[in-house]
Amino acid sequence: MYITDLMSTNFICCTKSQIFRDVLPMCRQTTSHLIPVVDSSKRLIGIITKHKIFQISAKQSPLDTAIEKYVNPCPIFLRTDDSVEDAREKFVKHNISHVPVVNSKMVPIGILSSEKLLSPKNSQPDNYVDGAPISSIQTIHEDKSVSLPLPFSHKKSVHSTEKDIITDALKRAKGNKTKASLMLGIGRPWLYTRIRKR
Repeated sequence: MYITDLMSTNFICCTKSQIFRDVLPMCRQTTSHLIPVVDSSKRLIGIITKHKIFQISAKQSPLDTAIEKYVNPCPIFLRTDDSVEDAREKFVKHNISHVPVVNSKMVPIGILSSEKLLSPKNSQPDNYVDGAPISSIQTIHEDKSVSLPLPFSHKKSVHSTEKDIITDALKRAKGNKTKASLMLGIGRPWLYTRIRKR
């Protein structure tokens, strides 16, 4: 079995110059805990995690702030020729839940999840990603703008988006808060805090 057999090809990329207003809605469109950050040649130059995006929203940072300073410029990644065993070792060593898979040109071609990789059966149907039908996952490309309704209330809209993301995770986890926190890539206590504020 190859990494490419296990990875999801339904994922979203962004650039470091994109602003928080554009990236925040992307969290609702992906089941991955991270969004790969690419340069103008589509090469991987970093990642931004959902946890980091939630931290930004909690601090109520301006929505026109570029994400550049929040990007992890040294992400763990896999290459298509890495073995499944090498991938498992990376997941365990770095305690990560999702990792981008890149081709020989460092262009992301998929996202591999620990759930998929560490599953003893690896029996999830090809038309499902992390328990959700592919048909329910929409991909946003960086060249498509995300427009939010105007007039725009920063506090209300950020809270609303965060609420939608948490609600979606809880639905996918069938109400299990531990599973939902793992899906979101955040700690369980932080999730409880956000649920109380909903």
